[in-house]
Amino acid sequence: MGCATSSRWRVLALVCIAGLWAAAANALDVRAFPATHRILDRAGLPAGATTVSLAASRDEFEGFQLLVVADAGDAQALNMTLSDFSGPNGAHILSANAEFYRERYVHVTTPSFCNYPFNTQCDAHPEYNRVAGDFPEQLVPFRDPYGSNAPVAAPFDVTPGSFAVVFVDLHVPKDAAPGDYAATLTVTSAATKVATVPVQLHVWNFTMPAKRSIATAYGFSEGSIRRYHGGPTGPDDKAYAQLARNYELEVHRHRIDYETYNPGLNFQFAKDGSLLPIDFSAYDAFLAPRIDGSLFPDGAGLNRFNLGMFGPGNGTGGLTDAQFSTVTAAVAEHLQAKGWLSHVYLYATDEPFSISNPGAFDRIATDSKLLHKNTDLWHGHVLATSPWFPQLDGLIDIWCPVTSMYGDGLWADGSFPGHEKYVGEFAKGRELWFYVCNADFPPELGYDTDSPLGFEPRLLKWGAWAEGATGFLFWEMSYWQDPTPWDTLANPAQFGAALSRNGDGILLFPGDHNGTAGGAGSPPEVAINGPVVSIRLKQIRDGLEDWEMLRLADSLGGSAFARSQVARVYTRFGARLDDNYTPAQRPWETDDAVLLDARAQIARKIEHLQDPTHYPDPEAATPTVADAGTTDASAPLDDLAAPAAVPVRNSGCTAARAGQSWVGWSMLAWIGVALGWRRSALRKPGLRRISKKSLAVDQDQHRIAVEPAHSR
Repeated sequence: MGCATSSRWRVLALVCIAGLWAAAANALDVRAFPATHRILDRAGLPAGATTVSLAASRDEFEGFQLLVVADAGDAQALNMTLSDFSGPNGAHILSANAEFYRERYVHVTTPSFCNYPFNTQCDAHPEYNRVAGDFPEQLVPFRDPYGSNAPVAAPFDVTPGSFAVVFVDLHVPKDAAPGDYAATLTVTSAATKVATVPVQLHVWNFTMPAKRSIATAYGFSEGSIRRYHGGPTGPDDKAYAQLARNYELEVHRHRIDYETYNPGLNFQFAKDGSLLPIDFSAYDAFLAPRIDGSLFPDGAGLNRFNLGMFGPGNGTGGLTDAQFSTVTAAVAEHLQAKGWLSHVYLYATDEPFSISNPGAFDRIATDSKLLHKNTDLWHGHVLATSPWFPQLDGLIDIWCPVTSMYGDGLWADGSFPGHEKYVGEFAKGRELWFYVCNADFPPELGYDTDSPLGFEPRLLKWGAWAEGATGFLFWEMSYWQDPTPWDTLANPAQFGAALSRNGDGILLFPGDHNGTAGGAGSPPEVAINGPVVSIRLKQIRDGLEDWEMLRLADSLGGSAFARSQVARVYTRFGARLDDNYTPAQRPWETDDAVLLDARAQIARKIEHLQDPTHYPDPEAATPTVADAGTTDASAPLDDLAAPAAVPVRNSGCTAARAGQSWVGWSMLAWIGVALGWRRSALRKPGLRRISKKSLAVDQDQHRIAVEPAHSR
């Protein structure tokens, strides 16, 4: 791309930092920030740091941001390079492990809503409130990562009085020696050195597990790729396969699995009604490399995925009841024989509590009887995007409530079951996952583009671990709005003003503007054969890495210490900004420095537990929750510090149903309508997911085919 500068562009990088550094050459000011910091210029640019200071385990990504300010005169044809890292005993980490991105800002005209019925004091708490303005969103790579390596976002210009932000993402190799490393980042203008920044890296002496222990289920509409890539008539089959692979691998690189994988199966019945042998060859060939990890460069296979069929409450898809019970048993037995059943879940009808999904509880019960009639193998595999309800008790194995419908917080106290209820579910062998969507109002942790705090998506994963969750779901990553999918991050026409959140359903962006959508897509200067990721996706990835670290500490006997550190930054997912709210009651820490320090303390504890001879125990001199200055809600925080497998909360959220009060029922109806609007959005043409399949029935031929929706 050329060097013209737009107000939409800035540059970024990931991690933990030190003080202010500036280079006087050409009046260029370069400042360093951690990845968790959101660089906004509402009241003047922040000071930043003099040295980049990173810490990470082996096989972990960590990064930092660089703010480039042109105080006087043009800063033209800017570029950045990083030297190799020099470490202990001659160890090196090659500079090729670092990726540079230029950050593009999106202008938000209509902020995400805050003033829902219980949030009466939003304006009094600007630390949470969303406002209009420019926010960092797309991370455009310096060079094309999908084959050509051609320049994309660099070199670039910074005009007088403006600024840019660069995001540097560093991967620590699996074989890196532990200890301290140093490198130098060089800023050039027209190939002439104008600034240098010292970069320090500490490698902790443990390895981030490549195999993901956390289930992720993030929706992606693969069929949308054709709208932005491959020319006016779309890509041919070979080009499409490569594009789809580029999207899938980039998402996987961020420790995220697509929600659903279903390449399609044909079910044929004899005239006497018996099921003929199922040809699983193509099905197995598609799934095998994804489950065993051979498809992915890191060798990490899928943790869990939605089968894309048989979800209770969705009906039998044209099968008779007897055929449905026969087919579901046959597929379960095949998956069990392949060793794949533990990776599979069945997605029950979406949000069965919603008034826009009438009769869902009864349909789930009916379909569950058919599902389990001929086999017990499906027990433990049924997921519902719902909080616990008595009507579903015994039918659901994986509870996946939206965070705002979990315990006391956003809604009226007692509206929804909380931690105590789910502890009882854990004892029955059931799981808890979470999801976020357009019903998460500040200060509920979420994925909003226009949050003033950049680390919300990361901290959200700390909360999920603290509550005992084993997975996280997000309804969509590619809810792109034509003709400007890079700049239109909300859809009030679909959801209404109150429930249209900026960034909801969007975590990455089409990398080109040359598809069937007639020129819609990326800006003219960006044309690559894969996605452009958001800075929010990087924070989600970092949160998933932190979650793995917390699980590692737990497995080594460090649960109590880990929980004491989590308690410094997390109490609950959200709260009500009403007349009774005070900063002392904040549900989570708003200072990212506390989060980064807690992370470092947990890492040091892991090192000590693995090798107490060489690594001191950080516990004696580690800040506690009291030191962090959070004095209210002491019972939940004390509970988090307890050495139990999961924290015990005095949430009062053991109510059997939201309807124990009229407030609960009215809020449930309101949120049900809201979420129903989102569900209907996925039924728009061009938004059929790779994950959504249909059952086509030909009774004359006694044949039922499960076909990928994108092939229709």
